[in-house]
Amino acid sequence: GTSAGARGEEERECACRPGSAWLRGARRGAVRASRRTAGSGMCGILCALSRESARAARFGIDLGRIEEALARRGPDGSRSYALCLQPSSGEDGKEATAVPSEQRPGVLHLYFAGSLLSMRKLGPGAAPGLAASDEDASLPYQPLVDEEGNVLLWNGEAWELGQQQLSQPGACLSDSLLLLARLKAAATEEEIIKLVSSIKGPWALVYWQASTRILWYGRDVVGRRSLLVHWPDELDDRLILASTCAAQGPWTEVPTGLHKVTLKSLDGDRWPENLQARAKSTEWADKQLAFIAAQRRDPRLIPANASPVHEVTEQLTTEEMEALARVEQQFAGEEMMGMPSEFQELCQRMVQRVQDQRPIGEATLIAGRARATNVMMKALWRATLIRTADIHWAESRYALGVLFSGGVDSTLLAGIAHFCIPPNVSVHLCNVCFDGGASPDRVAALDALHELKRMAPTRDWQLLDVNATLDSVEDGTTATLITELIAPSSTYMDYNIAAALLLASGTSGTKSRVLLLGSGADEQCAGYGRHRARFSEGGWVQLEQELGMEVRRLHHWNLGRDDRVISNSGREVRTPFLDERVMAAILELPMRLVLDLTQKRGYGDKLILRNCAECLGLHKAARRSKRAIQFGCHIAKQANVRYFGSNKKANHASAGHVGLSGHHPFFKNGQEHNNALQPPPRKEYGQTREPRPDSALSNRARRRRRSAGRASKQKRERKARQLVPETNAGQSTERHEIPHERKPCGWRHSPLRLILHATLLVSLFAYSRP
Repeated sequence: GTSAGARGEEERECACRPGSAWLRGARRGAVRASRRTAGSGMCGILCALSRESARAARFGIDLGRIEEALARRGPDGSRSYALCLQPSSGEDGKEATAVPSEQRPGVLHLYFAGSLLSMRKLGPGAAPGLAASDEDASLPYQPLVDEEGNVLLWNGEAWELGQQQLSQPGACLSDSLLLLARLKAAATEEEIIKLVSSIKGPWALVYWQASTRILWYGRDVVGRRSLLVHWPDELDDRLILASTCAAQGPWTEVPTGLHKVTLKSLDGDRWPENLQARAKSTEWADKQLAFIAAQRRDPRLIPANASPVHEVTEQLTTEEMEALARVEQQFAGEEMMGMPSEFQELCQRMVQRVQDQRPIGEATLIAGRARATNVMMKALWRATLIRTADIHWAESRYALGVLFSGGVDSTLLAGIAHFCIPPNVSVHLCNVCFDGGASPDRVAALDALHELKRMAPTRDWQLLDVNATLDSVEDGTTATLITELIAPSSTYMDYNIAAALLLASGTSGTKSRVLLLGSGADEQCAGYGRHRARFSEGGWVQLEQELGMEVRRLHHWNLGRDDRVISNSGREVRTPFLDERVMAAILELPMRLVLDLTQKRGYGDKLILRNCAECLGLHKAARRSKRAIQFGCHIAKQANVRYFGSNKKANHASAGHVGLSGHHPFFKNGQEHNNALQPPPRKEYGQTREPRPDSALSNRARRRRRSAGRASKQKRERKARQLVPETNAGQSTERHEIPHERKPCGWRHSPLRLILHATLLVSLFAYSRP
């Protein structure tokens, strides 16, 4: 009943708490721990609710495999804890008889397991007010249990907890121990919801409240930490919550927010049928989190006209000026007192540049964009600072990792991180390539490295080149690992992205336990090509709706998968662009100060972030166009050629959304089988693919489709005119050309084209003469 890394160690029995009506506990305290640090950090969590022992052999899902995956997420320590829940027989709460749980109807079992990746060095008073239940309780090994029988599984980082700043240089507080102490003090459900809503940072949790017999679980407002749920079914009639599922059975991503399942009056004979219906979701008690979750910008801050404007003469509205002033006020307090003077000068660089160019008013669009850039620089500095201030640098070998593509997002994060970390800390830029060092991301990373060295020559910048091949990520062992990590996602796009992230985060060139990642920038600031298509169709209003929809689906579209893949290497991913204050600032700013898709690609998309990069002197990175990781490292190109024949054929087949064929480990007849990656089944001759509707295409694609249709029609008509069968009796049916009909002349051979080319050549020759 212990975790995978702790099997075979000594087990200790813990007596149930005196006076408990429902609590009969058997604590499996086998702990596998590295004593070099004692801190709080990323963890892997598992909770199983069943009618018999959670580790019974009859279940279809093997918890041992899940615990092995959790041990890779948290290599510093792991343990498990089990509870036997028995209904009371009377109002006094005393048990009628003490019989084995297997012989008593209505008995439920809760099994908890967790692992720890330590980040902080703890000191005295790490968890004030929390009494230790054993000699290891002062250390945040998962799960955490207090004297009242409350159990907490915590995976995340609480930068703020109830207005208390926990991420500070030299911090010695454990967020998990402090959270358990405050959850214990919360007497009502409203107090628990309010407490959890006060957490700022990435998190996923499972909390068993013994007094009310409620199982709480949930994720942060964006879903930056993975949490999957398996509801009872024919394969396995347990309720299971886990950070990863090892691709066993049907699982789904837990929605963002706090949810609860009440077990107070649960009928053990009927519970698989009504358990999912008992799950209730709660609303965020914090206004800022509710604002971020809704992703609805003030309609007065959305422009009505989608035509290009001149930013020097265009004036901001009164509502836009007031919104900009409110956001500036949020980042002008005492929190900015520790900002380096050099960085403050960089923040003012664009404002000063605009003022020096020409005397303009404060209400002009160009002046507003300069002020918004100043605000975003401060917001990103604060977000990066709190994500690096609590790192114990000795454990990370004095290195900070950045998943680096050379684009504007990753280069901007690396540049801002320079002003947030000690001068003796190296910055490791992890870049992966599947094309022998010739991929676009590798070329961009080398250019960005030179710019970073020019910006901060005293910093130790190291570009860690990870060179791989398609075969190296599609052998049996690696393919099985990747599919287990991305599950429940199961497309070629997920596989390619996961393979690149796994190699980049698992490189042996860095010992850093923290990796910065630029997730969320494109979804908030319109970095993808599909955003331009939506802008062309419906202007600013439809673009705002598209961006809001993409941010709301991040938790099951990107973030859960990326967390499972990167954490498998024993490293924690941190995303400054998804900081609560950064996200709120982007939503509160007028939309045309954040982006402007009337400008060309590489300028208007992610406009505010490109201006921030310009302020840091990262000029080439600021103009680099967006390229997704699977395309930038060329793994998608090679996979498309291998499994679809070419990139063109892969695009026609919508390869990114094609499911993996013969790749997932399934349970068939109670046995597991793993197959190598196989291409999708080929279509039979004459079988056609359903064309995509015009509404799903960009303007250029629609024009191309209409042009191709006209050309195909003309070709068929021309062929029908030129070749006709003979139908006279007694004669053969050979086809003959019609000699008197003139063949139509296309543009390629038209006289007008030749005349235009000749005129152009004469003009060039005339102008080139001295």
